[in-house]
Amino acid sequence: MENIQYILYICLGLYSTIILILRNSLFNNNEKILNNKTISIIVAVKNGENSINRLLSQLHKQIDNNIIEFLIIDDNSDDETKRIISKYSDLDSRFVLLSSNEGKKNLNHKKRALDAGIRKAKGEILLFTDADCQVPNNWSKLISSKYFKDIHYVVGYSEVPSSNNIITLFQKIDLFMLMNTAHSTINKNWYWASSGQNQSYLKNIFNKNKGFQEISNCLQGDDTLFFQTCRKNIKDFKATFAFDPQNKVYCRQEKTLYSFIMQRIRWAGDALKTWKFNKYFFCMSVITFFTNLIIILNFFLIFFNYITIFQFVVPILIKFIIEYSFASRGMKTHNDTYNILQFTYWFIFQPLYVVVIGIGSFFQNQISWRGSK
Repeated sequence: MENIQYILYICLGLYSTIILILRNSLFNNNEKILNNKTISIIVAVKNGENSINRLLSQLHKQIDNNIIEFLIIDDNSDDETKRIISKYSDLDSRFVLLSSNEGKKNLNHKKRALDAGIRKAKGEILLFTDADCQVPNNWSKLISSKYFKDIHYVVGYSEVPSSNNIITLFQKIDLFMLMNTAHSTINKNWYWASSGQNQSYLKNIFNKNKGFQEISNCLQGDDTLFFQTCRKNIKDFKATFAFDPQNKVYCRQEKTLYSFIMQRIRWAGDALKTWKFNKYFFCMSVITFFTNLIIILNFFLIFFNYITIFQFVVPILIKFIIEYSFASRGMKTHNDTYNILQFTYWFIFQPLYVVVIGIGSFFQNQISWRGSK
């Protein structure tokens, strides 16, 4: 049992050190230069009849001096998605309806649909979100303004809308912590994570990276894994994080435990493949998994009197202080607020959640995206 505790303290020590480094790297880079360039906003949609109309309306209202085109790719939907997109394309020539069948045939899932849009894009700047997200009127203007100096890639801030649903609350805080991590690692030039809910990159970077070819068989991969391949393959690759309190992208609320877990398993599947692209990120994922796994094991060990209360409580207390400190810094940076009870709720269930997601990620290929595998 002592060996397990030694492993825990080693993992917890490494985990805490990295989190403290990231905490001190959370700040906003406010340097902006407005562009006069063409922006191609690309959205892949599969069976999105309940949400796509809202997003298209918000895109139509974008306030931006740049030239914008909206490439909306129908990914073989069997509902009213295509008809809704066609209605917008008939009224506004900036909206273009495409089919995922126009993407490269060797690409799987969402990446084929995005590839179809990127191939047709006229813009130098490509901007992405999901069909069930909500974007503010100045979204494209802010994101495109971040292409100062030699920036190739912009990761934007995403947030879950508030809800009284306890699953949604957990999702909201969890995404907040992920956004903190993405932001701080970009500031450190570590480049760990991106989000398809709010990201942008230059079209020539996509071409230099040979598109999604290196990750063609992955279920996900259009954001974090693609971000990782760009970091590995593009010389002098540089990214920045875009945040403005008035320009958050709001993503879909998950209101059931099943839908939330399935979403996160799809996301976590990328981490298994990052060893090839970013070994430091992969190691942090492993450290995080084992730190939380041993904390759960300690719960059973104390129940059978194999460890003392002191051995059980101290690691949890250290982890809480470190993570709450990171969260508090993120609240100030991202102009967000969670009270101590809300954070404690997330913290209590986080170890089990991390372990379940970690184990589930090995079965990622058994999970469908919008009904297709």
